[in-house]
Amino acid sequence: MKKRYLSIDVGTSGVKAAIVDENLKIILINKISYDLITFNFDFVELDFENVLKCLIDCIKFFGNVLRDVEGIGLSVLCPGLVPIDRAGNPLRNAIIHLDRRSKKQSLSALNAIGEEKFLSLNGNLPYPGGISLSSILWIKENEDSVYRKTFKFGHTNTFLVKKITGNFGIDPTNASFTGLYNTIDLSGWSSEIIDTLKIEKSLLPLILPSHGIAGHVNKEFSMITGIKTGVPVIMGAGDTSCAALGAGLTANGNILNTTGTVEAIVLVLDKPYADKKLLLRTHALEGKWLSMYIIGAGGIAIEWARKQFYRDLERSYFYDKYLPGMLANHDLKMQVRFRPYLCGDRLSMSQKKGSLSNLSLDSTRDDILVSIVLGLIRPLQGALKKFKKIINISDTIYCTGQGSSFLSDIKKKIFSTYYLKTIDPNSALIGAAKLLLMGVEGLK
Repeated sequence: MKKRYLSIDVGTSGVKAAIVDENLKIILINKISYDLITFNFDFVELDFENVLKCLIDCIKFFGNVLRDVEGIGLSVLCPGLVPIDRAGNPLRNAIIHLDRRSKKQSLSALNAIGEEKFLSLNGNLPYPGGISLSSILWIKENEDSVYRKTFKFGHTNTFLVKKITGNFGIDPTNASFTGLYNTIDLSGWSSEIIDTLKIEKSLLPLILPSHGIAGHVNKEFSMITGIKTGVPVIMGAGDTSCAALGAGLTANGNILNTTGTVEAIVLVLDKPYADKKLLLRTHALEGKWLSMYIIGAGGIAIEWARKQFYRDLERSYFYDKYLPGMLANHDLKMQVRFRPYLCGDRLSMSQKKGSLSNLSLDSTRDDILVSIVLGLIRPLQGALKKFKKIINISDTIYCTGQGSSFLSDIKKKIFSTYYLKTIDPNSALIGAAKLLLMGVEGLK
């Protein structure tokens, strides 16, 4: 009998889990959605206790198969900053990558450290929400009682690994987006940044490799799920890093486009490259990096349009039939213009907002929808031009994520000088499973 592994992908809007065999073939898969908590435009959170409940419900779907699971791999949204007490309980909702409340703290950190120093150490500027040191500083200034009770500030995989194994940890792909990690030279937490910002280093988790075994399934998680105690659990990685690994994109110059809640285009690098208009993180594969351009409101902007203008259509029909058909038959001229900042701009200190302009009495809901789709895709062309200045990039763009299929044809038109290859939308799950096999089976 082939070995069975559990691969988990905790995303911004839902959790997916799969039973995967030793050949990285998905045997069973399940998904459960959950809601974001949003208020005052800038505040975007997730209730991690609810996320954990949904995760448990998601994997219990597999029933008796869970008894045969020999390891657990993790792919996670990033950042999902959460203060955790010594027992592993969240002290408040997680502040996620779509959050923009901490502009004041971001600017203060930038002034204290300096743009050049941030880029030379972490490779990123401390953008609000997207680089989570700003959220730590916001909690310190606005929720003193929470800060004082915090045992560790972690990301999504920190919280999950603690609940599953009882151990704290974080991996380099997540640490990169804290703004407190030496992403450029991979030398651990940056004492220079931490000391200057007066964040206690003891509040930060132990950094483990993405494929490193963080612990083993404890009795409590075993009793709840039916997974055997002692099953190894790897630290896991950020979802984009897992998707790149799952798609086999590990060579210098490889390009990945992911379409999910966010829209991202990613360049694989053998050496780190810091640019204030790009994000830098480690690849899930050690010794490589990812340069990233991200639009925070990607698929979530299309979902917003569906809810506002297409309530008469069933959700499945809208995505499977109506949207692809409409894009195929529309002339794709931008009668209406869309600024893609419904969740702000992850690469800006200022808090931008989205907008629709050039509307007229002739404008239809399809014109608005086309403008949103084009407003999400065309900025990626600018990112590709930036990538070309860094290294010689591939002429193939690998597309993944749940939205990759219904935007495939329009992207082929816009990126006509590239070959677009749509790959498994579950590449993050496959990447998490690959990391697991690297950790427990020595897979290269």
